[in-house]
Amino acid sequence: MQNPVVHDQPINTIQPRTMYQIIKLRREVFGDEQGIGWAIDLDDRDLERNTRHIWIEIDKKVESYLRLTEESHSTWKLGRVATRMQFRSQGFAGRLNRHAIERLSRKCIITTAEAHLENWYASFDFVPTGSTLVIAGITHIEMRHEP
Repeated sequence: MQNPVVHDQPINTIQPRTMYQIIKLRREVFGDEQGIGWAIDLDDRDLERNTRHIWIEIDKKVESYLRLTEESHSTWKLGRVATRMQFRSQGFAGRLNRHAIERLSRKCIITTAEAHLENWYASFDFVPTGSTLVIAGITHIEMRHEP
């Protein structure tokens, strides 16, 4: 197995095969595992000029992913965190989170985290900012990371 490599690119520089793998991974995690429909996952934010797609690739295959979208000049949203089942508990999502936090070191980062992952996000200094909400049948909590 090749060393995991972190990639960080806007949509207009991602090779079509790689973007296909990203979408396929998201569908496996959000669609097949969580039952979330296409309309919720594929929200057109992927296509925005400033959106960053960050993923880990092993042997030329996307195995873990997250997306950063610009909400305002000073605030970005971290979302669409997905890791292929056989690569979970190996620190890939954490590595992507750390990369995002370092990339946006002078910006506020918000996320709508699955509630059962609140402590995991807290380990990256995210703090709850609101009450829980249900999205596609899954309880989430709004969280924030300050610079």
